[in-house]
Amino acid sequence: MSKPNSTYPSAQDGHQFSRRALMLSRLDFDVRILDAPQVSKRELRSYLELKLSEIYPSRPEEAVFDYKWAGSKRIVLFIGTRAALAECRSASGKARLFLPYCLVKKWVKKRASGKTVCFFWWRDWLEMLLFDDGRLVCSRVLQKQKDWSRDPGRLRGLIPEQHREAARLLFCSREHKPLARALISSAGFIPDEIVCVEDAIHKIRKRSDFLFVQGKPFLSRFKAPIAAALVICALVPVFLQVNQNITRRESLRVRLREQVQKSEQVSRFLDRKLALEEQLAELESRRPRNLYRFFSELADVLGPSIRIQRLTIDERGNFQIDGSGVEPLSLMSELEKKDNFTGIHFPRISREPEDGIEKFTLSGIYNDR
Repeated sequence: MSKPNSTYPSAQDGHQFSRRALMLSRLDFDVRILDAPQVSKRELRSYLELKLSEIYPSRPEEAVFDYKWAGSKRIVLFIGTRAALAECRSASGKARLFLPYCLVKKWVKKRASGKTVCFFWWRDWLEMLLFDDGRLVCSRVLQKQKDWSRDPGRLRGLIPEQHREAARLLFCSREHKPLARALISSAGFIPDEIVCVEDAIHKIRKRSDFLFVQGKPFLSRFKAPIAAALVICALVPVFLQVNQNITRRESLRVRLREQVQKSEQVSRFLDRKLALEEQLAELESRRPRNLYRFFSELADVLGPSIRIQRLTIDERGNFQIDGSGVEPLSLMSELEKKDNFTGIHFPRISREPEDGIEKFTLSGIYNDR
């Protein structure tokens, strides 16, 4: 169910299982863990929408989300863009959508209480999920390099110290099982259990196990018979009336002429709409892409002591941040650790003698591929 010209990895590389489920790419969807608010269930979605605008303040109207409870005090928030979700639904047909967390949590619940480290190995990305007593506490995703065997320390450095002795699970497809086991083991991560994704998918069956599920009307399966019955009921009196009163033909002709006039108006309106859509498509093509991922990665490294006054980014990924805060050099070091940020430098930095706050200008290049 792939689309050759798809923009998003979920629709381009998402794997469909037996026409019933399609796995989304973690490169398109972010995972956040939030403390559960003291609000009612009715108010929870409104609270999460407000929280979403704080996490991604640039274009919150383009974001979509779903959530799952992680115990009674934590919420796992799944965030993506409307465009990515629409393309995935188009590619999947009637199949339901899920992310690795939906599969992994089933296996973690079966194990004994304690800490668990799960690596989910897929074609172009790798996700690490950390659990404490069956509750997700951390989720990180990395794009795979061409040869990870030359840099095993990168995988080893992902696991926090408190999870070094935790139970270990490796999820991968049957096709990638030998390669995944070899490279993961070379990084010092010897899995206690290897689970094939093709087998794990059969463990999720309920509607609540999936994400971004669309509601269906109760009578949707009776739509065709009801529509046929309504058509028959509508046509019978029409035929009877035509046989009884021939003079209504003139009235029908008048109404037909009115409909033709309305159709011409609609045609002009559609032509205008098509022209506006072409203008909008041209404007969209000039806008820098992947701003969603740019702000997501930037939010991971911004500390509470850094305040941003101005941020610019062009189509080529060149960005500049004007801000102030304490020890902004730490921001530079954190950005250099990110694979997608290069050329990080400070064209300007100065310290205020009164309060020790440093004003700075930070520049660099964001590579979104």
